[in-house]
Amino acid sequence: MRLIKVVLEHDDWASTIPSNVQARTIKSIPNGNKDLINALILIKAPNTRTIKETLYIIKKNERIKNIEVLDNAVTRSYAMVLLNILAKYTDSITEIAVNTSAIFSEHIHDNKEYWTFLINSKSTEGILIQDLKEKAEVLSYYHVDIKNIFKNYTRHVLTDNEHRILRTAYEQGYFEWPKNANAEEISRSLNINKVTFIQELRRAIRKLVLKELDSDNIDFMGFY
Repeated sequence: MRLIKVVLEHDDWASTIPSNVQARTIKSIPNGNKDLINALILIKAPNTRTIKETLYIIKKNERIKNIEVLDNAVTRSYAMVLLNILAKYTDSITEIAVNTSAIFSEHIHDNKEYWTFLINSKSTEGILIQDLKEKAEVLSYYHVDIKNIFKNYTRHVLTDNEHRILRTAYEQGYFEWPKNANAEEISRSLNINKVTFIQELRRAIRKLVLKELDSDNIDFMGFY
């Protein structure tokens, strides 16, 4: 098996939305018989105004047949929207991936598409890259060592004990401001001493922080 990451641009809505918008395809289901792709896509932008502009651009794209807003969220620093998009299948990157029997994922930022393909062989790789070049401008592509990715991923997985302590701290309001419970109270409820609680909680938080900061290296197929 070979894991390939490809950066490309082509005539799609990804190349025309604002450059500060990010998008991730959570799931896509092609229906070749109807020449359609049904895709669940998460869009993230700095504010709701940019989200609205992005939705307008997506709707106007000729490959888009229908768009449905499933959910949305707004915070002080960003806005997000979950979309169900129905798009044309023929001549799509998804069609190329399906034709080469690849497992694939996609995310978008800076008007570029970042695809990850898991394929069977080196010969399939040549076919994949050639087909991609016929449909899009391939800016770069490179191989990723699957074993190293999995090794990095496991470094960020919480142990059962770390997960239990983190969940208990959250449920009892340790992360609220002001705190609803302090370290001594939570450690007592867990039947451990205060020092152990603090050490285990810090290990858990450190793993989560490293996972976020090192996402490019631990992102196996586009998702955590």
